[in-house]
Amino acid sequence: MESENKKKFVTLSVGSPYPFNNIVREGAAANFLNDANLLFIGLPNMDRAEVVAFKKGDLKCGLLVKNNTILFLWQFCDKKGRPVITMDTPFDARIIPDIKLYDVMNTDTRYAIEIHCVDTATNKIKALRHITMPYELTVAFMSAVQDQLTTKADPKQLNIWMQQQPVELIKTTKNYDMGT
Repeated sequence: MESENKKKFVTLSVGSPYPFNNIVREGAAANFLNDANLLFIGLPNMDRAEVVAFKKGDLKCGLLVKNNTILFLWQFCDKKGRPVITMDTPFDARIIPDIKLYDVMNTDTRYAIEIHCVDTATNKIKALRHITMPYELTVAFMSAVQDQLTTKADPKQLNIWMQQQPVELIKTTKNYDMGT
């Protein structure tokens, strides 16, 4: 007898309809430290430059941590390293059911993320990508998560950051080159 709890595997391909519920209609969401480890990007009517940047461009990540608040900043660049789009994703480990903390074993440890880019006007997948955080960013993120889990949420800091554009915020922090 087969188990009723078997995981269902879904194959994703560029150009196909996105089979899951869209997390956001316009913007990005970091769905990390669970089975997904997913950076979801939803934008209506993505242009060619955005799609190329999402698929093949350099990706830089900034991490803001203050008052136990975490904000990721993602900057997708063209093949020449010029910014095409910069997005932010707040992250709160306290709201993740069945959180799976990530062990940083040595300097080769890199947190892996899947990126799903969906044109929300058509619900079509425009780009799929696998990236990893460099060791230094992995350690900084996991450390911030540990701190965040020991405190209560305070929306003040996030509200301060949300009053600024991501393209300006990313200039205020160290930016890490994401790897493959």
